Amino acid sequence: MTVPAGTFNCKVQTLLSDAGGTKSTSKIYLSDEVPGGVVKSESTIEGAMASKSVTELVNIEKPYRRAFGTEQCPVVQQSHAGRATVQTSNIV
Repeated sequence: MTVPAGTFNCKVQTLLSDAGGTKSTSKIYLSDEVPGGVVKSESTIEGAMASKSVTELVNIEKPYRRAFGTEQCPVVQQSHAGRATVQTSNIV
């Protein structure tokens, strides 16, 4: 799987749902090479409330030391839903 943060070996988990005329598909791409594991996720909803959302890893910063010498690694992910782009940072 290639995303802005690089290329990673991934396992894919897929969830399919069909309820009340609304079909949804969710895929999550996981890698042991990434802190927190998530490289990319995709969700698609078909029907009256149709939408598509994609979140992908855009950066992994080098670990730094926090209080008591523990290492923390900021992971930056970017989401695309419709025309909006949202970037979030998580500490793992």
